[in-house]
Amino acid sequence: MSTATASEVARLRAEERFKKTALREREAAEARRHEEERGRAETAKVERLRALRLARDAEQAAAAALRLEEKRAAAELAAQQPAPAKRQRRSAQS
Repeated sequence: MSTATASEVARLRAEERFKKTALREREAAEARRHEEERGRAETAKVERLRALRLARDAEQAAAAALRLEEKRAAAELAAQQPAPAKRQRRSAQS
């Protein structure tokens, strides 16, 4: 068996610390990338939902405007037509 000198032991410890530090840095970088991906996915989802909501709101506004226009047209048409003649009641003597 060979015995390690103090300088070899110190070098091995330093290498081990370096490896652990490098591993932690890689794991931290991977975690940051993962969080950034989640953030982008969340942003994309929010943008998609916002676009859907805006499209729905625009469709509802258009439908409401159409209903209002139909009511106006019906009211205008009703105003142009003469009132129906009142029916005369039959008298009891007839």
